[in-house]
Amino acid sequence: MTWNLYNAELEWPNAGTLVWDIALTEGDAGVYMVVLVTLANEHEALRDAVFAPSVDALTPAAITEERAAATPATPPAGGAAPIDTRIRPTDGMVMVYVPAGEFDMGNTGIQWIWGGSLRDGDLGLQVFTDEQPQHTVYLDAFWVDQTEVTVAMFRTFVEATGYETTAEIAGWGQPWREGSMEEEWPQVRRADWQHPRGPDWSRCDDVGFRCAVPTLP
Repeated sequence: MTWNLYNAELEWPNAGTLVWDIALTEGDAGVYMVVLVTLANEHEALRDAVFAPSVDALTPAAITEERAAATPATPPAGGAAPIDTRIRPTDGMVMVYVPAGEFDMGNTGIQWIWGGSLRDGDLGLQVFTDEQPQHTVYLDAFWVDQTEVTVAMFRTFVEATGYETTAEIAGWGQPWREGSMEEEWPQVRRADWQHPRGPDWSRCDDVGFRCAVPTLP
Protein backbone atom coordinates (compact mmCIF):
# COMPACT_ATOMS: atom_id res chain seq x y z
CA MET A 1 0.00 0.00 0.00
CA THR A 2 1.57 3.29 -1.11
CA TRP A 3 0.80 6.98 -0.92
CA ASN A 4 -0.13 9.04 -3.98
CA LEU A 5 1.56 12.43 -3.63
CA TYR A 6 0.30 15.69 -5.15
CA ASN A 7 1.70 19.22 -5.16
CA ALA A 8 0.11 22.50 -6.25
CA GLU A 9 0.65 26.24 -5.94
CA LEU A 10 -1.92 29.01 -5.52
CA GLU A 11 -1.45 32.77 -5.55
CA TRP A 12 -3.30 34.24 -2.57
CA PRO A 13 -4.01 38.01 -2.49
CA ASN A 14 -2.02 39.90 0.17
CA ALA A 15 -0.38 36.66 1.33
CA GLY A 16 1.80 35.42 -1.50
CA THR A 17 2.18 31.95 -2.94
CA LEU A 18 0.56 29.07 -1.07
CA VAL A 19 2.02 25.61 -1.66
CA TRP A 20 -0.17 22.53 -1.18
CA ASP A 21 1.17 19.05 -0.45
CA ILE A 22 -1.43 16.27 -0.47
CA ALA A 23 -0.90 12.57 0.25
CA LEU A 24 -3.69 10.07 -0.50
CA THR A 25 -3.96 6.33 -0.05
CA GLU A 26 -6.73 3.78 0.37
CA GLY A 27 -6.95 0.84 2.75
CA ASP A 28 -9.56 -1.60 3.98
CA ALA A 29 -10.75 0.90 6.57
CA GLY A 30 -11.17 3.79 4.12
CA VAL A 31 -9.27 6.62 2.48
CA TYR A 32 -6.34 8.31 4.24
CA MET A 33 -5.34 11.89 3.42
CA VAL A 34 -2.62 14.21 4.74
CA VAL A 35 -2.63 17.86 3.64
CA LEU A 36 -0.05 20.59 4.26
CA VAL A 37 -0.62 24.18 3.12
CA THR A 38 2.23 26.65 3.65
CA LEU A 39 3.63 29.88 2.30
CA ALA A 40 6.25 29.26 -0.37
CA ASN A 41 9.14 30.54 1.75
CA GLU A 42 8.24 28.09 4.56
CA HIS A 43 7.34 25.12 2.39
CA GLU A 44 10.56 23.14 2.30
CA ALA A 45 11.23 23.33 6.05
CA LEU A 46 7.67 22.47 7.08
CA ARG A 47 7.39 19.69 4.51
CA ASP A 48 10.44 17.98 5.99
CA ALA A 49 9.51 18.69 9.64
CA VAL A 50 5.73 18.10 9.51
CA PHE A 51 4.37 16.61 6.30
CA ALA A 52 6.84 13.78 5.66
CA PRO A 53 6.86 12.50 9.30
CA SER A 54 3.05 12.64 9.42
CA VAL A 55 2.75 10.55 6.26
CA ASP A 56 5.20 8.01 7.68
CA ALA A 57 3.35 7.86 11.01
CA LEU A 58 -0.03 7.38 9.32
CA THR A 59 0.99 4.60 6.96
CA PRO A 60 -2.00 2.19 7.16
CA ALA A 61 0.16 -0.92 6.82
CA ALA A 62 2.30 0.09 9.80
CA ILE A 63 -0.78 0.88 11.89
CA THR A 64 -2.34 -2.50 11.09
CA GLU A 65 0.81 -4.41 11.97
CA GLU A 66 1.22 -2.53 15.25
CA ARG A 67 -2.35 -3.24 16.31
CA ALA A 68 -2.08 -6.89 15.38
CA ALA A 69 1.02 -7.29 17.53
CA ALA A 70 -0.52 -5.67 20.62
CA THR A 71 -1.25 -8.01 23.54
CA PRO A 72 -2.98 -7.37 26.89
CA ALA A 73 -0.74 -6.58 29.82
CA THR A 74 0.07 -9.56 32.03
CA PRO A 75 -0.94 -9.06 35.68
CA PRO A 76 1.93 -9.33 38.16
CA ALA A 77 2.37 -12.73 39.80
CA GLY A 78 0.52 -12.96 43.08
CA GLY A 79 -1.81 -10.06 42.31
CA ALA A 80 -1.29 -6.33 42.59
CA ALA A 81 1.31 -5.04 45.00
CA PRO A 82 -0.05 -3.34 48.14
CA ILE A 83 -0.16 0.47 48.00
CA ASP A 84 1.18 2.51 50.90
CA THR A 85 -0.89 5.60 51.72
CA ARG A 86 -0.94 8.30 54.36
CA ILE A 87 -3.14 11.29 55.23
CA ARG A 88 -1.71 14.80 55.01
CA PRO A 89 -2.80 16.47 58.25
CA THR A 90 -2.99 20.01 56.86
CA ASP A 91 -5.89 19.32 54.50
CA GLY A 92 -6.83 15.62 54.77
CA MET A 93 -5.49 14.66 51.35
CA VAL A 94 -4.72 10.97 50.79
CA MET A 95 -1.15 10.57 49.53
CA VAL A 96 0.26 7.54 47.71
CA TYR A 97 3.83 6.28 48.01
CA VAL A 98 5.72 5.81 44.74
CA PRO A 99 8.86 3.66 45.13
CA ALA A 100 12.16 4.58 43.51
CA GLY A 101 12.79 3.28 40.00
CA GLU A 102 13.46 3.95 36.35
CA PHE A 103 11.16 4.75 33.44
CA ASP A 104 11.49 5.75 29.79
CA MET A 105 10.80 9.47 29.34
CA GLY A 106 9.89 10.93 25.97
CA ASN A 107 8.90 9.43 22.64
CA THR A 108 10.77 7.67 19.90
CA GLY A 109 9.01 9.57 17.11
CA ILE A 110 7.49 12.95 16.37
CA GLN A 111 4.20 13.48 18.23
CA TRP A 112 1.28 15.15 16.50
CA ILE A 113 -2.32 16.02 17.40
CA TRP A 114 -5.11 16.95 15.02
CA GLY A 115 -7.36 19.81 16.17
CA GLY A 116 -10.53 21.40 14.84
CA SER A 117 -12.56 19.90 12.00
CA LEU A 118 -12.65 19.91 8.23
CA ARG A 119 -16.37 20.74 8.35
CA ASP A 120 -15.82 23.91 10.41
CA GLY A 121 -12.80 24.95 8.37
CA ASP A 122 -10.39 25.05 11.32
CA LEU A 123 -8.63 21.70 10.89
CA GLY A 124 -5.00 21.89 11.94
CA LEU A 125 -2.06 19.78 13.02
CA GLN A 126 0.04 20.42 16.11
CA VAL A 127 3.50 18.86 16.00
CA PHE A 128 5.63 18.33 19.11
CA THR A 129 9.34 17.68 18.74
CA ASP A 130 10.43 18.48 22.31
CA GLU A 131 9.79 14.95 23.63
CA GLN A 132 12.86 13.49 21.94
CA PRO A 133 15.09 11.66 22.35
CA GLN A 134 13.54 9.01 24.56
CA HIS A 135 15.81 8.36 27.54
CA THR A 136 15.85 6.49 30.83
CA VAL A 137 15.26 8.54 33.98
CA TYR A 138 15.76 7.42 37.57
CA LEU A 139 13.54 8.89 40.27
CA ASP A 140 13.94 8.65 44.02
CA ALA A 141 10.92 7.50 46.00
CA PHE A 142 8.27 10.16 46.63
CA TRP A 143 4.72 10.75 47.86
CA VAL A 144 2.02 12.12 45.52
CA ASP A 145 -1.57 13.26 46.06
CA GLN A 146 -4.06 10.54 45.16
CA THR A 147 -6.54 12.97 43.56
CA GLU A 148 -6.57 16.50 42.21
CA VAL A 149 -6.22 19.33 44.73
CA THR A 150 -9.56 21.03 45.26
CA VAL A 151 -9.99 24.79 45.18
CA ALA A 152 -10.72 24.70 48.93
CA MET A 153 -7.40 22.95 49.57
CA PHE A 154 -5.53 25.44 47.42
CA ARG A 155 -7.20 28.32 49.27
CA THR A 156 -5.98 26.85 52.58
CA PHE A 157 -2.45 26.80 51.17
CA VAL A 158 -2.73 30.41 49.94
CA GLU A 159 -4.04 31.66 53.29
CA ALA A 160 -1.22 29.90 55.14
CA THR A 161 1.63 31.06 52.87
CA GLY A 162 0.45 34.23 51.11
CA TYR A 163 1.26 32.62 47.77
CA GLU A 164 0.29 34.50 44.59
CA THR A 165 -0.13 32.69 41.29
CA THR A 166 1.42 33.89 38.05
CA ALA A 167 -2.04 34.85 36.77
CA GLU A 168 -2.71 37.07 39.80
CA ILE A 169 0.67 38.81 39.46
CA ALA A 170 0.31 39.34 35.69
CA GLY A 171 -3.37 40.32 35.88
CA TRP A 172 -4.47 37.76 33.29
CA GLY A 173 -4.74 34.02 32.77
CA GLN A 174 -5.19 31.62 29.87
CA PRO A 175 -8.22 29.37 30.51
CA TRP A 176 -8.84 26.72 27.88
CA ARG A 177 -11.88 27.05 25.65
CA GLU A 178 -13.16 24.99 22.76
CA GLY A 179 -12.32 26.30 19.32
CA SER A 180 -9.57 26.39 16.74
CA MET A 181 -6.03 25.69 17.98
CA GLU A 182 -5.17 29.39 17.72
CA GLU A 183 -8.06 30.26 20.06
CA GLU A 184 -7.86 27.44 22.63
CA TRP A 185 -5.76 29.35 25.21
CA PRO A 186 -6.76 33.05 24.99
CA GLN A 187 -5.43 35.69 27.38
CA VAL A 188 -8.31 36.69 29.65
CA ARG A 189 -7.97 39.72 31.93
CA ARG A 190 -8.35 38.93 35.65
CA ALA A 191 -8.70 35.19 35.07
CA ASP A 192 -7.10 33.31 37.97
CA TRP A 193 -7.76 30.40 40.35
CA GLN A 194 -10.62 32.30 42.01
CA HIS A 195 -12.10 33.37 38.67
CA PRO A 196 -11.31 30.45 36.31
CA ARG A 197 -12.78 32.00 33.16
CA GLY A 198 -12.51 35.68 34.00
CA PRO A 199 -13.85 38.22 36.52
CA ASP A 200 -17.49 37.25 35.89
CA TRP A 201 -16.91 33.64 36.97
CA SER A 202 -16.42 32.27 40.47
CA ARG A 203 -14.78 29.01 41.58
CA CYS A 204 -16.40 25.97 43.20
CA ASP A 205 -14.53 25.20 46.42
CA ASP A 206 -15.02 21.57 47.24
CA VAL A 207 -14.58 19.72 43.97
CA GLY A 208 -11.59 17.95 42.50
CA PHE A 209 -12.29 18.93 38.92
CA ARG A 210 -12.59 22.13 36.93
CA CYS A 211 -15.70 23.96 38.02
CA ALA A 212 -16.83 27.51 37.36
CA VAL A 213 -20.20 29.23 37.55
CA PRO A 214 -21.24 32.70 36.37
CA THR A 215 -21.32 35.30 39.14
CA LEU A 216 -24.86 36.54 39.58
CA PRO A 217 -25.36 40.35 39.52
